[in-house]
Amino acid sequence: MTGAGRPGDSTKDVLLRVEGLTKGYPVRRTLGERIRRVPARRLMAVQNVSFEVRQREVMGIVGESGSGKTTLGRSLVRLVDPDEGTVLFDGVNVRAVDGSDLRRLRRRVQMVFQDPFTSLNPRMTVGAAILEAGKVHGLVETGRHDEFVSRHMERVGLTATLADRRPRQLSGGQRQRVAIARALAVGPDMIIADEPVSALDVSIQAQIINLFRDLQDRLGLTMIFIAHQLSVVSQVADTVAVMYMGRIVEHGTLEKVFGRPEHPYTQALLASRPDPNPRHKGDPPLRGDVPSPLDLPPGCKFATRCPFVEDECRQVEPALEGTEPRHLVACHVKPRPWEGGIS
Repeated sequence: MTGAGRPGDSTKDVLLRVEGLTKGYPVRRTLGERIRRVPARRLMAVQNVSFEVRQREVMGIVGESGSGKTTLGRSLVRLVDPDEGTVLFDGVNVRAVDGSDLRRLRRRVQMVFQDPFTSLNPRMTVGAAILEAGKVHGLVETGRHDEFVSRHMERVGLTATLADRRPRQLSGGQRQRVAIARALAVGPDMIIADEPVSALDVSIQAQIINLFRDLQDRLGLTMIFIAHQLSVVSQVADTVAVMYMGRIVEHGTLEKVFGRPEHPYTQALLASRPDPNPRHKGDPPLRGDVPSPLDLPPGCKFATRCPFVEDECRQVEPALEGTEPRHLVACHVKPRPWEGGIS
């Protein structure tokens, strides 16, 4: 996956480059398996994932639950350690740094998690949580603590009067704004948002999405936005990677992936969305069963559910290759016309 076919084919402004990232987890054997001396197995959450993210670009990562999105996001900042592959952030090998170098890296790459209640210390006021983030990295001037907290709370649409409250005293949307403010307090170059709106009501989701868009425009942030809701990603992303069973199966610009998808899985995801236009006919629904991640079939991992499966699909795993500039697809089947599009 190199050369002109890569979605991020200009290297001069690439901020994050990932090559062959793989992460698996050991599976504990049952007593019977140990007695029978069944070999130890690993659940492969992410397998051979490669992509690039340019400066000021927002990359969306979508897929069903269990597709490996969260593991991928956490691997980029070493919250989990990858087994194989290379992660270069602004030329720095993320897997090779530790100690103070890793701390500096995590200042530049901040994560916003799905549930802000669990990511905020319930014993600290939200103002103290924001202030702590700045103090850790030496960004708060002596005697200007209140100003530092107020500035970052107002940046995310919160009044400074909420600074003395604890997380349990805030709504879900307010807590997520605090989590975003704390991430911004260290002046990051990149934000990795892992399902940041999935735990919120629909009306609050729209507000947080608008906040991310506004922050990206004003601050010039580079972002990775992870979500299972395609409608959410379509509102914030410039490029999209579609994941299935730990692999990227389609990757390209938002317009191409959501407007003219070529992989049957992407088409099925888009067809499953509610569509108010009765003239749009979706592709055949997903059939078959999701394969066990502990017993993946040979060939294409989507073959057990694909409505267009061919013999080659069951035998040879397709490579992620360019079908046109800035559009990569891992599929043996020739592209079929798509009548949907981004709603």
